[in-house]
Amino acid sequence: MRAWWPTAGLMVLMAVPVWADDVDVCTNAHGEDSIIACTRAIASGRLSGISLASAYSSRGVEYQAAGDHDRAIADFSEAIRLNPKDPIAYGRRGVEAQAKGDNAKAIADYSEAIRLNPEDTQTIALRGQAWSAKGDNDHAIADYDEVIRRNSKDAVSYVKRGLAYVAKSNLDRAIVDFSDAIWIDPELPDAPLNRGRAYAAKGAVDQAIADYDVAIRLNPDDAEAYNSRGLAYSAKGDIDHAIADYSEAIHANPSFGHAYNNRCWKQAVIGRLELAINDCSHALAMSPQDAEAFDSRGFTNLKLGLFAESIADYNAALKFGPRNAGSLYGRGLAKAKVGDSAGANADISAAKAMQANIAEEFAGYGVK
Repeated sequence: MRAWWPTAGLMVLMAVPVWADDVDVCTNAHGEDSIIACTRAIASGRLSGISLASAYSSRGVEYQAAGDHDRAIADFSEAIRLNPKDPIAYGRRGVEAQAKGDNAKAIADYSEAIRLNPEDTQTIALRGQAWSAKGDNDHAIADYDEVIRRNSKDAVSYVKRGLAYVAKSNLDRAIVDFSDAIWIDPELPDAPLNRGRAYAAKGAVDQAIADYDVAIRLNPDDAEAYNSRGLAYSAKGDIDHAIADYSEAIHANPSFGHAYNNRCWKQAVIGRLELAINDCSHALAMSPQDAEAFDSRGFTNLKLGLFAESIADYNAALKFGPRNAGSLYGRGLAKAKVGDSAGANADISAAKAMQANIAEEFAGYGVK
C-alpha cells in the first residue's frame, strides 16, 4: 500500500535538480526500485531537514507495503526525528505498531498525529480500532462517536462502533449501529454479517439467517458468513443446511479450521464418524491447540468406541480449555468404558457441577 497521506516535502526534494532522478523514483515509484532510490538519496548526504524526512518516509511506505514492520518503523521514526511536526509520519508509525500488536504505542502515535492535525478523522478511526484491540471499548466508542459526528454517513465507523458495543455485551445498541450502516450503505457486507451475529447472540436465529443471506449475496466468497450461517442453522437443528454451509466456508477458505471443526461436530452427531474424524484432524492440523477441535474428535472417538483415543483427545481439550463441561463428561464416559470408575465418577460429577443438564445433552446426541 502506498501511503494514504500525501508525501510531505515532495516539492522540496524535487527542487534539487542533481538528485531529481533518485528523488523522483523514491517518491513516485513502488517496491524495490523506490527503496533503492530512497536509500541512495538518503546516503548521498545532500538532503536535510524536511527533504531527508520525506525520503525516509517514502522508503518507510515501501517497507510497510512489503510487510517489513521493523524497517518501516525505523524509517518513520527517523522521519519524525527530522520533522517532528509531521502528523503523517506519526500516523504511519502507528499503523505499523498496531500491525505488530503494540496497541499502546499505536494509540500514542495516533494521538500525536491527531494533536498535530485534529481534522484527520481517518486517524481518529484508526485509534478507535487500536483502543478496541486493547480491550478499551469505551475509548473506542468515543473515537467512533467523534468520527460519526463529523461524518454521519461513514458506514464503516458505524460497523466498528457496533463491534465495540458487542464487546461490551450491548447487543441492542450494536444492532442499531449495524442497521444504520446498512441504511447508509446497503452494499457493505460487514454490516449484515455483524448484525446477523448480534441477532444470533440474542437467540433471534431466523433474523440472523436473513442477514447472513444478504451478506453472502453481497460477498459470495465470504467464508465467515457461511460459517456463521451454518452455526445459525445448527442452532435451529437444521443439520443438513449447517453442514452445507460449513462445506461452503471450507471451499471459500480451505484453511478455515473452525469450519472444519464445526462440520466435524455435526458429522459426528449424525453418525458420519469417519468423515468427522477427517474434519477434526484437518482442524487440528491448522490449530494444534484448539480445545474445541480436540473436544469434537474426543466425542467422535467416543462414538467410534475408541476409548483410549477419546480420553487422549479429551485430555488435550481440557489442557487447552479446562472449563468445558462437555469435555469432562465425555472423558468420564470414556473412562467408565475402560474400567476407571473412580476417574469416571470424578469427571462426571465435575461436569454436572458446571452444567446440570450435561447428561441430557449427551443423551440427545445418542451417547449415554
